[in-house]
Amino acid sequence: SRPQYVQKSFSDSVQSYTGSFIAQSSGSYSIVDLSTNETIVPFGDYSLLSCDASGNYFKQDLNTFPVNRFYKILIRVKHDDGQEIIYDNDNYEFKVVR
Repeated sequence: SRPQYVQKSFSDSVQSYTGSFIAQSSGSYSIVDLSTNETIVPFGDYSLLSCDASGNYFKQDLNTFPVNRFYKILIRVKHDDGQEIIYDNDNYEFKVVR
């Protein structure tokens, strides 16, 4: 994850951004079939996000998903204050092909 709004700055050198991470067991994903609006993978203990030095990620076996269909990934983050936010971004869409 990363902040939604990053402070603008100007420089002559190469800049890098060290992203923030979603705390362990605080983030999960869901996958929705866009043609039927059916949830294929629900939020829960079996869809928690993993984390390594590069950031958060998940692995999902797509062999059982119908081909030539579009899907959307939703990310749910539970914050320390008890608030839950579901991120629904159009950039998180994909198509299964074989």
